[in-house]
Amino acid sequence: MSKTANSERKRRRFEVEWEGEDVDLRTRVLMSDSYTTARYRMLMISAIRKDISDEFKQLLELQMKVKFGEYDDAISYLNEVLVEPFVNRDLQNGL
Repeated sequence: MSKTANSERKRRRFEVEWEGEDVDLRTRVLMSDSYTTARYRMLMISAIRKDISDEFKQLLELQMKVKFGEYDDAISYLNEVLVEPFVNRDLQNGL
């Protein structure tokens, strides 16, 4: 993955379009009152503070995108996550 694509993904990592506006996913999570979302909220805050591994943060982010109906973004994000390890492996092996 190019540096530009990687930085773009990081920049909009938690950004979603909600009611016609781009809203940070963290803000949207904090607006919910349900117990399940409250649990995600705690995990998301931990992820934001980098208290958990990158792999778990990626899984959590994917779950939140699916939970809020951001299916197209979730699918493209999942493709990025699945392809990235193989690209890195190939680069290390000189392929």
